[in-house]
Amino acid sequence: MRDANNNLWPLDSEEAKKIPALGRIYHVDLEGHITIQQDTSPLMLNPNGVGVDNDGNSMVAAFFKGNFLVTKDGVLTPLKGVFRGADAVEQDSKGNYYVSSWVSGKVWKIDPITEASTLLIEGLASAADFYLEEDKDRLLAPDMMTGKIYAIPLKN
Repeated sequence: MRDANNNLWPLDSEEAKKIPALGRIYHVDLEGHITIQQDTSPLMLNPNGVGVDNDGNSMVAAFFKGNFLVTKDGVLTPLKGVFRGADAVEQDSKGNYYVSSWVSGKVWKIDPITEASTLLIEGLASAADFYLEEDKDRLLAPDMMTGKIYAIPLKN
């Protein structure tokens, strides 16, 4: 999914069109039973960040395509926006979504009603999985390539 310079192929490229939709999300219960939570989908060729929202729905970051997906009424549905290199996903108690991009070094907050995204931070070498620390009104995001952790205000 990357060119010789390690950049993600353009979404409309011939190479991108040949990537098979093989990614799945599995559920393992406490007894060790494994079921498919989400089968393959062209919306998520390679799921990366996976979480559960406030209503018990799956949230998925699709790394290559950049989709932030939420299961609504049993259907995998993309929220507005493209977040290529998507890594972490989370939802706060107010319903706001958060997504980071390891590739672009950014973290966004997404309004649950309008799905408008607000850039919380950019310029990181690699914004990886993060920790939503609501009681301190911040998100802690590691920049894996620099070895730093950023405390990002949630900007309510």
